[in-house]
Amino acid sequence: MWKKITLAAIVVLLLSLAFLLFSFSMPSSQDIVAQIIRNIQESLSIQEPEYVKLTMYLMESDLGHSMTYFGNETAPVTPISNAFIRIGGEITFTDSQGKAYIIIPKGNYTLSVARKKWAESVWQTSLNVVSDGEVNITFYRFRLESSGINAYPEPFEGLTNVKIAFMLPTTGRYYVGEPTITYYTPWGQLRVHYRDFEISEGISLDNVWDLVEINYQRLESGGQTIEFIEEVRGFPTFIHPIFSFLPVEKVEVEEKWLR
Repeated sequence: MWKKITLAAIVVLLLSLAFLLFSFSMPSSQDIVAQIIRNIQESLSIQEPEYVKLTMYLMESDLGHSMTYFGNETAPVTPISNAFIRIGGEITFTDSQGKAYIIIPKGNYTLSVARKKWAESVWQTSLNVVSDGEVNITFYRFRLESSGINAYPEPFEGLTNVKIAFMLPTTGRYYVGEPTITYYTPWGQLRVHYRDFEISEGISLDNVWDLVEINYQRLESGGQTIEFIEEVRGFPTFIHPIFSFLPVEKVEVEEKWLR
């Protein structure tokens, strides 16, 4: 609206100037008037960006855990509430149904999503907004159990280097995080190595599965074995192969545009 008012004021000013110049019979004055008229026509042809309404749904599916992961497993999906969404400088949050609305001009954007845990890295994708439409994003999370574990104690350092391997599915591309390693000390104490921290207080095997964080900066192709070397405190007498896992995630995006 303000843009149109500004253009109207410019038009009035230019027309006034054109009238004054036209009162002179000099050919140069007539050329100036013609140029002013062309400038007015170009100014009037400027259009404001066309805004559209974008509806987004964020869903997640917990596929459980296993040493074998094919990448085509299915499980019920649930909404992701209170997720942070940013696109084109605009910010919104999902409701209890995983839904969010945003109004932006048509164009190419980077869509950023931060899920429930703010410690997780931000997932991003490119989005070409061409009209009113709907974008459905589903995060499929899996905990890939280790396929091989070796421990190398460092007595003088008071720690152990744990070499742990995981086999990705044969096809597809997957976001991965850092491994969660569960072990017992020589005194029978349960410990979990998670995000470079050692957790011992208030931990049990039942809640180890919640210690998951995906790194959305690391996207790996299927058909390979990924190895990590992690430093854990003390000298584990038993590293649990089932509860030592790599968080893996695939993301599916479905776009629907009302052209």
